Amino acid sequence: MKLWLTGYRNYEMNIFQPTDRRIKILRELIKEQLQEKIYNGLEWLLIGGEPGIEQWSAEAGIALKKSEPSLKIALMLPYKEFGNRWKPERQDQLSQLKSQVDFVGEVSQQSYTSPQQLRNWQQFMLKHTDEALMIYDLQYPGKSQYAYQAIKRYQDSNDYNLDLLDMDWLEVSSLDYLTENAEKDLQ
Repeated sequence: MKLWLTGYRNYEMNIFQPTDRRIKILRELIKEQLQEKIYNGLEWLLIGGEPGIEQWSAEAGIALKKSEPSLKIALMLPYKEFGNRWKPERQDQLSQLKSQVDFVGEVSQQSYTSPQQLRNWQQFMLKHTDEALMIYDLQYPGKSQYAYQAIKRYQDSNDYNLDLLDMDWLEVSSLDYLTENAEKDLQ
């Protein structure tokens, strides 16, 4: 099975520092989701390179490969030179991820020219995956709304599963994670 995992950008979650404690929690929650997917046949994780859920998912997948070496990770970028206008530290993070995943590709061989490249990337992701997992809440729209809308349109004529993890899920799962780890720290 091939999974497209996407969701909020870091700034849409008000996370601006790489040391923010919430990133660790999000990575752990994503790892749990990926472990369940591996149990159900996940072989490839396909992600974009956006800062936020996509990059944290790549990091979670990379960490998970230590215990699940059969998992493969593909970093599929929408166009050539993706991220080259970001701040240097963001570019470094993307470069580091590129060196750690199993495959890096660019859907468009041209540098950014139009939003059509992003739509083409979405279509590529849909056609090359069996299902999607989004950390996204319809009540709190962000840039991921475009991926969500593309998935919903695709579902109209294709058998394609979408697991949508919303803010309620994030809150409950985060509290559960913190409670479990607080208990472990006390032992």
